[in-house]
Amino acid sequence: MRRFLRLPDFLTCFDQNGDGNVDIFIIHDNRFYQYYNMGDGTFAQVAESSIFMGDLADWHFQPFNRPLIADIDQDGDSDMLVVADNGNLHLFRNPNWTAYEEAQPPKSAPQLHYNPMTQSLQLQTEHQDSHQISLFNQQGQLLLSTTISAGMAAALPALPLGLYWYQLRTTNTDYSGPLLLGR
Repeated sequence: MRRFLRLPDFLTCFDQNGDGNVDIFIIHDNRFYQYYNMGDGTFAQVAESSIFMGDLADWHFQPFNRPLIADIDQDGDSDMLVVADNGNLHLFRNPNWTAYEEAQPPKSAPQLHYNPMTQSLQLQTEHQDSHQISLFNQQGQLLLSTTISAGMAAALPALPLGLYWYQLRTTNTDYSGPLLLGR
């Protein structure tokens, strides 16, 4: 296992690959390290890469922007959600159990924007039809289900600031992703 000259920026342990053994996940000096527990008291390094680029290249770990490791896209493996210093959200999916890749929304994907002044969601989309939007908390509980059209706003119930998950249904496609309610 790699030795670090100082404490890693972020370390967590969880069953990364679904084999019932607790694995190790480390982020240090803008690099990501992943070790699988072999079940015999040893760990095997399965990944080391520099995944943080763009506005994450000079990312500084703080208590408020620690990565969230969870099965965000509900495909059976762990994903990582990171908030950059400038407030942008970055979702890293784990499609093959060994490498995190930053998820990119399709070019024509609708976008939701939160307006803290009016406590409402604004829909930006190329499609003019109405969309069904559902908003969930981190425990998967449905908080809001309403219909919204392009350019329109949907009022939100009084919700605490934090991370939520949305699902947007159009006539032909479903979209989902993280939504950060903040000021």
